[in-house]
Amino acid sequence: MVEVADPEGHSMLVHQPWTMKDLEIAYGQLPDQREVGGNKFTDEVTKFCTEFHPTSHEMRRLLGRNWVPMIAKIKYNWPAVNIHARSTDLQAEENGDLNAFAATMATACRQAFPVRMDMTKIAMCKQREGETVSQYLTSLTEVHNVHSGLRPPDDKTTAEITVYEAHLRTSFINGMKDEIAKKVKGTCFTWDTGKLNLIEPHAIHAEKLLTQEKDKQKLKIEQQAHKAQLTMM
Repeated sequence: MVEVADPEGHSMLVHQPWTMKDLEIAYGQLPDQREVGGNKFTDEVTKFCTEFHPTSHEMRRLLGRNWVPMIAKIKYNWPAVNIHARSTDLQAEENGDLNAFAATMATACRQAFPVRMDMTKIAMCKQREGETVSQYLTSLTEVHNVHSGLRPPDDKTTAEITVYEAHLRTSFINGMKDEIAKKVKGTCFTWDTGKLNLIEPHAIHAEKLLTQEKDKQKLKIEQQAHKAQLTMM
């Protein structure tokens, strides 16, 4: 469904059949579910439906484009009627059938493609040189979501520490630079039991202190070298 302007200038949807080229472009927007697992794949499919407004027939055609063996794994009775968006407002009452279709299909995709747990890839994700603690946590979270087999909680600020957060917290401590981790363990007594959003600030502060110490040491060496040059002159 393509959004266009009606005679009065308001947004409306009209159907424009997909060509083979359209299918190839659309296919490129979705990740390989065998690599990312059902959770990530389902999230991307949901975003895809929001942005492209495919009909139910087009969605089945798209999933079967290169995944003929895979679509058979989706335990879902595809509707005979071609369900499509009827309003540009996805939450509008007219889109009730479409939203129900998307939710049911999402559940089927999540169940069809379970995440393959690969703790080795998570353990290999270490803080790189020049990478800040915050940047490292972001990249680690992406790897963790793909390979842990655990689904992140809807509300990460809740007081309860889920299995997902406990695993991510451990990987975060183990993967950051040793000098930073040592300071975190010395200043944050809940580094191995507390919430990750409380541990991260300790890591950022430790990183800041270490950077300041290195800058002072570098300045001291430069001053000593300059003094030595003056003495020689």
